[in-house]
Amino acid sequence: MDLLEIQDQYYHRVRKFILASVRDESVADDLIQETFIRIQENLDSVRDPAKISSWIFRIAYHLCQDHFRTLEKSSSHEEIHDGLVNLQETPVQKKLEQGEMSQCVQDQVNLLPHSQRSVILLADVMDFSHQEIADILGLTVEEKGS
Repeated sequence: MDLLEIQDQYYHRVRKFILASVRDESVADDLIQETFIRIQENLDSVRDPAKISSWIFRIAYHLCQDHFRTLEKSSSHEEIHDGLVNLQETPVQKKLEQGEMSQCVQDQVNLLPHSQRSVILLADVMDFSHQEIADILGLTVEEKGS
């Protein structure tokens, strides 16, 4: 698989993941660009083409983590603005309740360390399986017995 095929197949998913992680479009654009630069530079090192998706998202995940470490070190971390809830499809009261609930959940997710928040994004936003998330994060999936 060449870089153009990879970009065609993965660009939108990588962008969605990075943007959901950093919640800043200009930062996300830089991280997306860096992700694809690293993919291009290291594409020859991919040993198992069947796991290219996990490899790509692992690069994106590590770049996001590097970004958060840089923010923490610089101490000039600005408050990241929350995403807006689309309130046009339901009655007014239900919209308000959904908005409040969404904000509450987002506030609680924002309290999590970046690494834990990434797991939620990979599972709930990106719909990755537990095994894919483990591959991206360099972890193992522990099976629970009955």
